[in-house]
Amino acid sequence: MTRVKVIIAKGIRLSIVAMLRWAELRSFQFFSRDLR
Repeated sequence: MTRVKVIIAKGIRLSIVAMLRWAELRSFQFFSRDLR
């Protein structure tokens, strides 16, 4: 049970980081397009 909880926690953390990185890339592309 403990190992499963750790795996789930790691997956949630990875998904949150991936979402933040994706949003950062989207906003960066949007700003760069706006500057041009």
